[in-house]
Amino acid sequence: MGELFARQIADETILYLQKHNILTPEAYRLYLSDKESNYGLITLSDGSKWVLRWGVVEGRHVHLHPARYSQYTIRVKANTLKTAVAVQIAIRRYEQPLSLALVNQVRTQWLGLAPIPAYLPDGGLGNLLKLLQN
Repeated sequence: MGELFARQIADETILYLQKHNILTPEAYRLYLSDKESNYGLITLSDGSKWVLRWGVVEGRHVHLHPARYSQYTIRVKANTLKTAVAVQIAIRRYEQPLSLALVNQVRTQWLGLAPIPAYLPDGGLGNLLKLLQN
């Protein structure tokens, strides 16, 4: 995990917007429109990178999310995340150890997903399960 709490991330982002005179909706929209991709990229004090986009929530013009491959973030597919969360629940509920059989039971019976042919402890699902155990 990163060193910053959510409030610190928000505070540093606001300071960035103030420093660059893009805190108002009009200035922020102009800032984004000057970018070829229509988003900005900032780096916070802990080294994490964040994407600035136009907000879609009424009254909130700034949308912030972690940048791809940013420090302290991992990218996983939705079904991998669903599987990892459901497997953690199943381990606790059934008091069974992690196994390929349990993973596939959860995927097919709980999530309606296809079974996987193998489970690698150091693969994407394995690494995510380790994170969720802590």
